[in-house]
Amino acid sequence: MALSSFFGCSAFGITLFDTPIQPLKKGHFSTGLEYVHSKVDVETESAALGPITLPATKIKDVELDRTFFLPSYGVFDFLTVYGRIGLNRMDVDAGANRNNFAGQQGTSDWDFTAGGGARAVLYKKERFLWLASGLFTWTDLDGFNQLTAVVNNIPVNGNIKVRLYDYQFSTGPAYEFVDGWLLSAGPYLQFIDGHGDVRANAAGNKLKTTIDVDEVDYFGGYLSSQLQLTEAFSWNVRFSATGSGYTIATGVTVAF
Repeated sequence: MALSSFFGCSAFGITLFDTPIQPLKKGHFSTGLEYVHSKVDVETESAALGPITLPATKIKDVELDRTFFLPSYGVFDFLTVYGRIGLNRMDVDAGANRNNFAGQQGTSDWDFTAGGGARAVLYKKERFLWLASGLFTWTDLDGFNQLTAVVNNIPVNGNIKVRLYDYQFSTGPAYEFVDGWLLSAGPYLQFIDGHGDVRANAAGNKLKTTIDVDEVDYFGGYLSSQLQLTEAFSWNVRFSATGSGYTIATGVTVAF
């Protein structure tokens, strides 16, 4: 059965990370499970830790692993809203960050992450669609390794907790090349904004500060594939990249 026919008589559709896929029919639901792996470079701004100035730094090869439960609801035939509830962890490559605090962070605990978004069909004719999507994800990360260093001849040891806000937007054409197989590609924007809360002991004092975190580059593109396995189940695979890094994601969904 062609996807274009299937959409007209039943409920289908879920997003893969932020990839825009055909929305559900009005009043229908779907659920899914998803795994997402990202590697990205970020920048931190300078911050004062008591008498110590922590310099602005580029942190390379920050990896995020995320698993999500994905509920969706069709508000209109052309518009679907969805949520994302799951767990995530962060790992910072020590070899790529030998000259900054981040090189000591190691891997965080698995912590809570959540978010949501919307996707829409802006145009549709037979097997061709033009799609758009927006997504917000909130992430908390804790349990990193102890940080130790000597800054301005002052020994410092402490820990960090990271909170990230991830905004993603994409739009582009999609085409059903064969029955049940939909491909989509187009431009993609990702904005990472966050902060690291540092608690440390230095020169006999208990100090704290907040370090602002931003993504290095924002613009890129995405490519996604959606394969209809049965009338209710589908399998999605997605790749996206910006100048800062890349994301690979895969998931299965069921509609009802």
